[in-house]
Amino acid sequence: MRRSALRRPESLTDKYRILGKIGEGTYGMVFKAEAYSSALLPRPTSGGSAAEDEEPMTFAIKLVKSHKEGKNDVVLSSATVREIKLLRELHHDNVVHLHDVHVDPRDKSLALVFEYGDHDLHDIIVQSKQKPLGEYTRKSLMYQILKGVDYMHDAWVMHRDMKPQNILVVGHGRKRGQVKLAGERP
Repeated sequence: MRRSALRRPESLTDKYRILGKIGEGTYGMVFKAEAYSSALLPRPTSGGSAAEDEEPMTFAIKLVKSHKEGKNDVVLSSATVREIKLLRELHHDNVVHLHDVHVDPRDKSLALVFEYGDHDLHDIIVQSKQKPLGEYTRKSLMYQILKGVDYMHDAWVMHRDMKPQNILVVGHGRKRGQVKLAGERP
């Protein structure tokens, strides 16, 4: 028998270190987390140095609310099941990426592991009241939002909660922020 078949199932905290709570929404709580072993996770390709590649990957983990029916049965809302199915099918630079779906073997809880957005559009709008965004930045943000929406519409998917808090901006510092359309965000 293979050795890997004998290992116990991993809990969420075996794979990720929770850094703090981001917020809470209708379908669950969202936490910021780092992966313990980045070697096991897919990494976006970058032209950075080896030192940059060693930084831990940061994720947003949504602990999904569910209710139990019976001793071992966990029931998820149809909206949650729909979200998981859609996110597994959608692959675009301007749509948030679902990295992992994790069911904890102990309590049967469900966690969705997403790429982490450094900011959302709401944060940027608030900050722009003190220092207005340049024309190029405004055009870039709008272009990326429209590219994500266009991709989703081509796939016959409609984002039903489009608001600034659900438009993430990934990347900071030397990199220009990249817009990601996300689902519910606190």
